[in-house]
Amino acid sequence: MIIQKYLMLQLQQDKKNNGFIALMMVLIINAIGLAVAISLLSQSNLFLKNTYSFEQMEKAKAIANACSEEALLAIKNDPSISGAYNLNFLEGYCSYDISNSGGIATIESLAVVNDYTRKINIAVQSIDSKLEILFWKEGF
Repeated sequence: MIIQKYLMLQLQQDKKNNGFIALMMVLIINAIGLAVAISLLSQSNLFLKNTYSFEQMEKAKAIANACSEEALLAIKNDPSISGAYNLNFLEGYCSYDISNSGGIATIESLAVVNDYTRKINIAVQSIDSKLEILFWKEGF
């Protein structure tokens, strides 16, 4: 009879241990899931920052191209034009400087969108009211 009571107590103790093990497994699985969730959230935040930067750089590039094309049109209309000019856009602004020397005009465009800038340097030669681009360099 004592052995029976001992075995019953042992069986009850084993059932309690099984519950504890199950609880610990649930906690461990939840901790792993939380770590994965935090990792994914931090990566998505980095992705959003990179996407925003890329978008702003592309806007600056588009504005710099618009400025450069405006300068090319001005040179086509008046091959002897020179000076500094500004253009404003909803997303940013740009400035371009045209200088002429010996039939070759150079354009320096600078576009700014928020904290992102884009530069374009162009040299053109006007021949018979047509523009020949000698070089076109883009940079930051």
